[in-house]
Amino acid sequence: MIKQGLAVAVGLVLAMAAIMGIELLSAQLFPIPGNFMAMDSVDQGAVMDELPFAAKALVVFGWGLGSFVGALAVRWIAGPGWLGLAVVALVILGGLVNVFTIPHPLWMRAGAVIAPLIGYWLAGLVPVASGTLRWRWRAAG
Repeated sequence: MIKQGLAVAVGLVLAMAAIMGIELLSAQLFPIPGNFMAMDSVDQGAVMDELPFAAKALVVFGWGLGSFVGALAVRWIAGPGWLGLAVVALVILGGLVNVFTIPHPLWMRAGAVIAPLIGYWLAGLVPVASGTLRWRWRAAG
């Protein structure tokens, strides 16, 4: 049970790191105004409309990559099974909160669900020895 919980925690941290890395890259390539979060939703929607497609596509790609990395880490630590879906569900939840809090195009709302599921599916195709990470517990004494 501890191993599974650790696997999900590590997978989630790695997923978030991958997503943040891609979003930082997107912000470097396609800067948004510094006061974006202080704007009202109408102004945020106008900024989102002005961003090029590539900026938005990078964000959706990040959600998929994050799920891929997170699910792969879970498989490496805990072995095969549905446990990677816990990471994917949290990535989907975060993506949905993002797209419904800040105005996004409809295709990005769909991408918040579809991209992480594709990332999970692709992670399942990568050959990983089941539970490669082995723990050795020794009794004190």
